[in-house]
Amino acid sequence: MLVYEKGFNQQEIEFTFENDTKRGLYILQTREMVQRETDQVRTFVADEELERSFLGIGIGVSGGALTGRAVYSEKEIEHFREKEPETALILIRPDTVPDDVGIILKADGILTARGGGTSHAAVTIPQLNKVGVVGFNKLHVYESQGYSKVDGRTIRGGDFISIDGWSGAVYAGKHEIGVDESYKIVL
Repeated sequence: MLVYEKGFNQQEIEFTFENDTKRGLYILQTREMVQRETDQVRTFVADEELERSFLGIGIGVSGGALTGRAVYSEKEIEHFREKEPETALILIRPDTVPDDVGIILKADGILTARGGGTSHAAVTIPQLNKVGVVGFNKLHVYESQGYSKVDGRTIRGGDFISIDGWSGAVYAGKHEIGVDESYKIVL
């Protein structure tokens, strides 16, 4: 009613239960949902190499196809921004917390092992206009050592990976990106 009749924007509501009574429900915050309309979606060009490099599916939460270097720390981000300023950087985390916003802002994409469609990362990534895949539960992140593993395959800081924030697909390596204009979607 508020959206359609009064013209309010859609809202995200964060809440908690302190106990199992009506009085135990607390609203922590509300914010306007980020909604962007697009006529095109960036997708990976399908070929045999893309198929061979497929690692699995997480939950796509924002953006389309993105190929970039895997990074695990702010130091790695600074290194690649200086060395290869045009190369996209994909931050890999077990999960995100509010304190991660500063480092997330420095990356172009985010890949997390945990999280669902309403997790902190899933809500934050679209607001920051980043490409993101969350809940990629096959991913085991060793953040302080600067690497992760997926089905025995190691992804080190600086390795190329590719994520699709629309479909949730994750690929090893660098892949060609095209544009699919058959969509009219709200992101």
